[in-house]
Amino acid sequence: MISRNNVHVTIVRKEENVLIDDKTVRTIVYETLRKSMCTFAPSAHVRCNVAFVSDDEIHVLNRTYRSKDAPTDVLSFPDAFAHAPAPGVDCKNKNVTINGVIELGDIVLSCATIARYATIDNVQNTRLLSFVLAHGVLHLLGYNHSQMMFAIQDAVTEKIHGAQ
Repeated sequence: MISRNNVHVTIVRKEENVLIDDKTVRTIVYETLRKSMCTFAPSAHVRCNVAFVSDDEIHVLNRTYRSKDAPTDVLSFPDAFAHAPAPGVDCKNKNVTINGVIELGDIVLSCATIARYATIDNVQNTRLLSFVLAHGVLHLLGYNHSQMMFAIQDAVTEKIHGAQ
């Protein structure tokens, strides 16, 4: 199992309306990695970047990289690790062990879009933000939308916020 000390998260706050602190962001990333069914060597150092941006900025990124002309809640830009067989997906490669430094990639979130979705779904903003951040981490690991992916997101969110 990976140590919390070996998970390095760089956080960029381009927006002021981020409702969770850096410690919570790092905890969400760590818990998602821990529950991901991907086994890292104890000496592995896992790194990722998390950026909180405006709706306008995520809109441009969404249009540029996904050809979707609208803001979205989260975008993931995986590094090389996600191009390997996806750990945990359909129980494939459950015991993949990676040594050294692993650059997972970048996660970009729009708290404004997340807040709109939280209102529509009648859930707490911080709870949805945790769920969406976990979603982004899982995409960096190579997960695609699946029951397993959503179950991990639910488990991480419950660990952070408790049962709802």
